[in-house]
Amino acid sequence: MTSLLPFRWHIAEVLFIVAAGVGHRVVVTSARERRLALYALLALLVVTVWPMGDIASNVSLTAATIQRLSSCCWSRHCC
Repeated sequence: MTSLLPFRWHIAEVLFIVAAGVGHRVVVTSARERRLALYALLALLVVTVWPMGDIASNVSLTAATIQRLSSCCWSRHCC
C-alpha cells in the first residue's frame, strides 16, 4: 500500500526549509518562538514533499473532496 503514496523528495526546497530553520534557531533566543517556527517549518516540509494535489489525484477521496471544496470557496462560485 505504501508504494501507492505519492511521496517525493524535493531536495532544493527541503534544503531551503532546513536552512531557514537553522537560521531562525541562530537568530531567535525565545524557546516559544523557536517551537512555533519549528511547527510551521515541519508543516511546510510535509506540504512540500507530499503535495495535496498528488494525494487527491492518486490516493484519497477525502483529500480530493477537501481540495475541491477549498478551491470552490476561494473562487466564491459555490459559497
